[in-house]
Amino acid sequence: MRTPLVDGGVRSVAVLLVLAVAVRVALVFLLPPLVDVYYYDSQAVSALASGLDPYGHPYSGIPSWLVTQGAQDVFAYLPGVVLFLAPFGILFDIRAGLIAADIVVALTLLSLGGRRSRVASLVFILAPWAFLFSTSYPNNTLVAMAFLGLYLAAETRGRSLLGSLSLGAALASSQLIWLVFPFTLLRYLRGKRMIYSLVSLLAAVLVVLPFAAWNYPAFVYDTVTFQLARPVQALVTPEPFGLNFNPTLSGLVATLSGLSVPLALKAVIAAAALALLLARTKDLPSLLLNASAFLLVAIFVLADDFSWWYLELPFQTLLSWAALSRGGNRETHANP
Repeated sequence: MRTPLVDGGVRSVAVLLVLAVAVRVALVFLLPPLVDVYYYDSQAVSALASGLDPYGHPYSGIPSWLVTQGAQDVFAYLPGVVLFLAPFGILFDIRAGLIAADIVVALTLLSLGGRRSRVASLVFILAPWAFLFSTSYPNNTLVAMAFLGLYLAAETRGRSLLGSLSLGAALASSQLIWLVFPFTLLRYLRGKRMIYSLVSLLAAVLVVLPFAAWNYPAFVYDTVTFQLARPVQALVTPEPFGLNFNPTLSGLVATLSGLSVPLALKAVIAAAALALLLARTKDLPSLLLNASAFLLVAIFVLADDFSWWYLELPFQTLLSWAALSRGGNRETHANP
């Protein structure tokens, strides 16, 4: 009997992926941006296309109900974001770039192998919030998530150079990926492949360095200082489109006692969690599970405010763990 080129399961996944993308494209036209990220991304792309530095650049035209106080001249995202979104923003809309990143994440989940990878891919691309995070409520972490997915796809196939370059691109695209890096560093160290960690760091530096050298004080303020200086919000605060929740440690303590949590204390808690979770990491599936746990600790302990899109990265890593924990690519267990 002739074996079909594409089995029914893969064909069904492909159809659903196409439909999910079609809905996303429709939402770009139907829903207005509900967060200021869209305006920052679009203007950062325009500035870069005009030969201007997006860091320290004056941003304007943002609706008053969406403006983040104190962030009028701040592009808080790493350079990989603006570089990835630039072609899409110049030709059409930056949200097309985020939709493309969504597709990459879904396809890399599918590539991990096994029945669970199909389920993981569909769960990611069909999650209700995922439609919003690439359209009306843009999540710039999607760019780094796409590169992280490429790293995982390459690692499961033993293609360490491609994986390390992809990881470097992810590090150059989101501060959150640096929370995952200690786990990948441990994996390379145990496998006596430290050269690939250096490749990742070099790739990240090559992307970031030109922007850092362009206007170093503005770059550091936008990407580091501003993140640490964000004001603590109460557990519940009114927003233009409803209520904002801040269930972080800082938000809870500030609401209940009016006190602030020292950064040093939060760092100690996070460091203790990191040490515990690193000790439990043995292979790629456990790396993904423990990195997911550490991301959640960091989100709720280190951050002073909370956005729902913070959870999309640990959502991806948990789905990747589910795909690989049983029935996934066996290469993940053969290599440390």
